[in-house]
Amino acid sequence: MQKINRRFEPSPSDSDYYMLTQLRSALENVIKKYIKNSEDNNQISILDYGCGEVPYSKLFATIPHKFTSADLPGNELANMILDANGNVPCEDESFDVVLSIQVLEHVPSPQKYLSEALRVLKHNGLLLLSTHGWWTHHPYPNDYWRWTREGLEKILNEEGFKVVDNRGIIGMLAYSYQLRAQCWKGLLENKGLIASSVFSLIAFYYQKCMHFADIITPVNISKNNSSIYLIVAKKA
Repeated sequence: MQKINRRFEPSPSDSDYYMLTQLRSALENVIKKYIKNSEDNNQISILDYGCGEVPYSKLFATIPHKFTSADLPGNELANMILDANGNVPCEDESFDVVLSIQVLEHVPSPQKYLSEALRVLKHNGLLLLSTHGWWTHHPYPNDYWRWTREGLEKILNEEGFKVVDNRGIIGMLAYSYQLRAQCWKGLLENKGLIASSVFSLIAFYYQKCMHFADIITPVNISKNNSSIYLIVAKKA
């Protein structure tokens, strides 16, 4: 439960505080804009594909829905277990929405993963996907890929999706402070109470720097040089 709270409500002294809060805010915005109640008032079916700690299910609380968390064997929070190749044990066109948050960089074959997401989506269903542009190595259990805006849109289009929204989160200047925070974390983490307290102060300072950096960075620069891309794509 603690890890779930960290992603949804991180501490300001967390090195990833700014990233996590900006990602959550962007998700809230796209859900409000694109996810509507079905015309026949049935529940919207949502698949969290590679659910991890299932941190974002709360974002759908105001929408009548059925939420399915899916992951590889060993994740006790998943209520649907994928096979070793990441295949979803369900029929074609089973879900209105596929949620894929910070998963794509960890899968061995992005094409295979996206093809499976397309298969389980209903006609006109939506994929909400975020993944990294700039970021440090973070195996979970492996870390394979980084993307540009154009590269991410290209692979989605090739797998049968139509991108309707692509938002950059954390610009290049802001990420320079994020990188500093992550470096200090590596130096001070697990080094005792004093080192932990020092790191908390450093992390808090860098979160403020990141916020200011994003304010002053022109949109035309940050949109193509982002730490995270959040995409809304429709099953074409």
